[in-house]
Amino acid sequence: MSVRFGYDTTVQRYRAYSYPWIRHPSTKPDVVACSYSESGKTAMYVNWNGATDVQSWKVYSGSNLKPIAKRNDFETTILVDGLTDRHFVVVEAVGGVGDGTRSD
Repeated sequence: MSVRFGYDTTVQRYRAYSYPWIRHPSTKPDVVACSYSESGKTAMYVNWNGATDVQSWKVYSGSNLKPIAKRNDFETTILVDGLTDRHFVVVEAVGGVGDGTRSD
């Protein structure tokens, strides 16, 4: 593997700095739910356009709060029992600047 800084050898760099990157999206969180009839579980895929300070997600089905799921990656997968195709789901961000922001 070869890495170059700049087009030719005339570019030099003495130091490189890094810092914690924080992203605060201006949109609402996204959620897609897929129901699996053979297992009775519903998989929900949740992301919020790269939000970095969300700690976990609250999942609502109607007015019922399902277990809270810890955010574990850019896109968090949440498995929930007992939902059917007739249910709708909403997720709510927990923690960070967007605390309490819900999906549509």
